[in-house]
Amino acid sequence: MIIKTIQQRGQVKEMELGANEFIRRFEQHILPKYFTKIRSYGYLSNRNRKANIEEISYYLNLPYHPAKVKVPWHVRLLEKNNIWYNQCPHCQKCH
Repeated sequence: MIIKTIQQRGQVKEMELGANEFIRRFEQHILPKYFTKIRSYGYLSNRNRKANIEEISYYLNLPYHPAKVKVPWHVRLLEKNNIWYNQCPHCQKCH
């Protein structure tokens, strides 16, 4: 099997690999079970992500995204399930 690889100074060179060596090199790119590949890079990388997104939004004339508001858990429980946090599930009385 012949593989073309890019070497220094932009020269393309060919190398010949046996099937076993090709499979061995290919398997090095397969992640073990339960591992995840991190694909965030560029403007979505962790470093300065918020500033990068704000800058891109500015140049694209996109509307400003307001900051996330933290809603307390007992308010979310009341809104979604209509249950008070101190309400007994059996007698339905607030304690």
